[in-house]
This record gives sequence, C-alpha cells and structure tokens, in this order.
Amino acid sequence: MMYQFRSDDGDIIERNYPMAEAPDLGFAVVEKGKTYKRILSVDIQIEKEFKPYESIACTRGVEKFDSSIKVNKKTGRPIISSRAQEKAVAKQLGLEWK
Repeated sequence: MMYQFRSDDGDIIERNYPMAEAPDLGFAVVEKGKTYKRILSVDIQIEKEFKPYESIACTRGVEKFDSSIKVNKKTGRPIISSRAQEKAVAKQLGLEWK
C-alpha cells in the first residue's frame, strides 16, 4: 500500500510498504538529505476502494433527480457509482448522511 510523506517545505513523496509493516504517522524517512514525515492520506485511499453498488435503501425513481444514475433494469434499483453521487442522492431524498 502507498503511504505519503511530507517534508517541512511541503514536498510530498510516496513509499510502498506492506500493510502489516505500515509506518506510524510522523515516521520519518530521509531521501537525498531531506527528511519526510508520514502524513495521513485517507482521501486518496478511500476513493480507490469505492466500488459501485446497487442501492436497496434508495427509492426507485431516484434517477429522475440525477440523470447520471444508472438503473438495474431488472430490479429498478439505482446503481450508485461514486461517494459524491451517494451523498448527493441522500441529500436529494432528505436523508442524513455521515
């Protein structure tokens, strides 16, 4: 898994470590005489792990709110393809989303 490290002047590098050997936040590496500390890079990892799914919770017909939403023709359920779309649909339906 890729982990990001930032130097004091803002340069960012990535290093690959096995998940079992993931460096702690703040762990320092030195490259070309410059010290980089591990930073949290959740935003990158979350988006890579998202997989489209057929929503059982969303009502049928939700595609009327957002024309980019695909629908399973067999079940009529919407297929959510990104986290942004998931949040937008929840908002349009008046659902609380965390």
